[in-house]
Amino acid sequence: MTSVEIFAVVIGLWFGYLLVSHFMGEKPKTQEPPAANREASDASARSDNTAHQQSHSWDFVLEVARSASVEEIRAAYRTQMSRYHPDKVASLGKDLKAVAEKKSKEINAAYEQAMRERGAAF
Repeated sequence: MTSVEIFAVVIGLWFGYLLVSHFMGEKPKTQEPPAANREASDASARSDNTAHQQSHSWDFVLEVARSASVEEIRAAYRTQMSRYHPDKVASLGKDLKAVAEKKSKEINAAYEQAMRERGAAF
């Protein structure tokens, strides 16, 4: 392999990682802010986390309307789990599997909340 081919493979792997990270919800790790800015950053992160939790209600996570029927919610749940099940990405590495596990837990929690609101068994 020539150095150009090696470079192309490395760039392709890096780009692939960024692309998968974007679609799976994980952001590339950044350096920790200096100690002076850490408190301001922590306060900002807490407010962002609250907004994040509010914006990720069950209908947002399952990608259905809030007025969706139980059958529609179940179908959306199955669709989302087929996309993000950890077993589907197990061969791609621990990092992607961890992201998929986190997303699966989020989907399961959204499904349970939706079913509780509907008074349906899950």
